[in-house]
Amino acid sequence: MGKAEDILSILRGELRRGRYPKGGRFPSEYSLMHRFEVSRPTVNKVTSQLEREGFIARGVRGSGTKVLEPSPFPVGHIAYIGPIAHNYSSRILQGIQSAAFRRNYAVSFLCPGEELLSYLEKVRNSNFCGVLASTIGKIPAPFPLPVVYLDDEFPIDGVIRSSVSCTNYLGARKMAKEVIARGHREIVICTTSGISDSRAHRVGGFMDVLKENNISDVDKRVFYTGMNDMASATSTM
Repeated sequence: MGKAEDILSILRGELRRGRYPKGGRFPSEYSLMHRFEVSRPTVNKVTSQLEREGFIARGVRGSGTKVLEPSPFPVGHIAYIGPIAHNYSSRILQGIQSAAFRRNYAVSFLCPGEELLSYLEKVRNSNFCGVLASTIGKIPAPFPLPVVYLDDEFPIDGVIRSSVSCTNYLGARKMAKEVIARGHREIVICTTSGISDSRAHRVGGFMDVLKENNISDVDKRVFYTGMNDMASATSTM
């Protein structure tokens, strides 16, 4: 479409920024022809596309064109790749969904398991505008979409990565201090088994606070379970 695509991009941006309020009049085709110095067929292509996308509604002759929605839903799709079964993950997903919805984005939740590479290949060739990755490790470079890592800790290696992560050690210390402040002394630390830097940092934070408060046998108070398997922790204790 050439020139028409350029005009579409400009008008979409203006609509999303609220230049034409919802329910108000959209500029006539004549005014758009004059503004962009293009022919009526070109402007007609543009307004027809905006109507298909849900931005405007053209009325009967003489009634003008009205703005329907400055930012039709969805303006784009985001892929979340990571676990979805754990209660902690569900709270992360609720936050993602809420934040995305407020900005008129839709989120697709993908839980790849052992098929991670296949999922990444399909996402790579998709129409997603970005990826939120949680506890799947580093996505192999080069990757064509923006990636934000959630709750992942990577070593400082000079590579800039967009990430949102809690401070596991300090967070654990705060939790342990609150438990002790409430008078508890018979405390055990139960965590899932497996190698994980973030999990190790949390356990370290709990243990350090217990030691600082002269709680005995701290090393014997740590128990490991399978994922979502509290029965195994009970039998171990």
